[in-house]
Amino acid sequence: LADKLIEIIQPDRLVLMVFGKGRGKIMNRVIRTRYGNADDAESISMSMVQEASSDGMAILSYDALADERFKHKQSVILNRIRSAMCVPIKSRDEVLGVIYVDTHITAGRFSEEDLQFLSIIANQSGIALQNAALYEDLDDLFTGSLKTLVATIEAKDPITSGHSIRVTAYSLAIGRELGLN
Repeated sequence: LADKLIEIIQPDRLVLMVFGKGRGKIMNRVIRTRYGNADDAESISMSMVQEASSDGMAILSYDALADERFKHKQSVILNRIRSAMCVPIKSRDEVLGVIYVDTHITAGRFSEEDLQFLSIIANQSGIALQNAALYEDLDDLFTGSLKTLVATIEAKDPITSGHSIRVTAYSLAIGRELGLN
């Protein structure tokens, strides 16, 4: 996703962040630049990231150095951030992360159409992230149910206790040798 967005929107830098539960911690961070080098994510405008994630609203700044909302922010000044956008990745009104893009040289690089496009991509990403989390929860529930069923069966017959666990271990070892996941 990050590589395609770099290709289409052509920012100098793109940072994609996914937050942990309760938005207390950034779980994943993808950093891409148009020039191929991985830049330091600390040099982005965290004030834009915080505003977009707390308000759940997309932000477009044609020239952050002249924008009243951001021109006095240290990250904007030190990194000479000019044009920037930050959109929340949301699902069901919950902010799961943000997509942040900026330029260092060109003011007015991004338009309202770019912001709309990035917002649509962020909304679709939010749905995909939510679906992945639901799938993971369902998989955990299924595995837990199987373990409970095995424990129940083995508790009824102490002679075969541990048999299912040993069969599982052998099956996994054979699968690994065959190159299966």
